[in-house]
Amino acid sequence: MRLGGDPPSPFEEQFGFSRVVQAGQFVLIGGTTSVGPCGAVIGESPYEQTVEILGKLVHELERAGVGVADVVQTRV
Repeated sequence: MRLGGDPPSPFEEQFGFSRVVQAGQFVLIGGTTSVGPCGAVIGESPYEQTVEILGKLVHELERAGVGVADVVQTRV
């Protein structure tokens, strides 16, 4: 199952990707940046941008019915 981002990335429709894909018991999240719905970067420093991205990841995990404790792998 493919889920669009919440809020959606301004690039989802343009490039046809889904931030969240659920396949059985696995939830895969990718393409998450600190860009907001209007296309502007949220956060001035790398730290602020990382906080924004991590918040989005937690939100998307919760939408898929899982949480941070369920994460088994990350890639940067």
